[in-house]
Amino acid sequence: MVALFHDGVVIYHIYLREKNLVYATDIYKPKLKCMNLTNSWCVKKIDYLAQHLPEVHFYIAAQTFMADELKRLSAFQNVTLYPNSFPLLVENVLEQADLYLDLNMDQKLTYIYDLVQKHQKPMLSFDSSRCPDLPDNCYAGIYSESRPEELVEAIKCYMKEREL
Repeated sequence: MVALFHDGVVIYHIYLREKNLVYATDIYKPKLKCMNLTNSWCVKKIDYLAQHLPEVHFYIAAQTFMADELKRLSAFQNVTLYPNSFPLLVENVLEQADLYLDLNMDQKLTYIYDLVQKHQKPMLSFDSSRCPDLPDNCYAGIYSESRPEELVEAIKCYMKEREL
């Protein structure tokens, strides 16, 4: 079978056959989608988030090739990497996301902040990775990098809000 999507909803399912077992592709449906655009290999605590939030899907886009540190994240089922992305793809991924996570260090691609505002996406960050050029009120939450569990809890709160 083939899966067809419309507005992020599966309207037809694919079934995959592997080792004589059949898997429906809609087994994994994320409860929340988060996005990050990076121009650096360093995306703070993204592996921690992916491990502690398996029901959340993380989209990480870069406008360049990705370093091995980021490529390793592809081992997580709930992480999708977009190396060599172009601005139109970045905007498309952001539109589908529920939250923008400003977790990358250095070399910020500042046009993403205009897109976050344009699409009215809540933006969360660590105190160490927030953009110093943006006022605090641009963020829905700024958390301590030394306490990533607080960011996990904040993301879980957004998940609960979506379920209501």
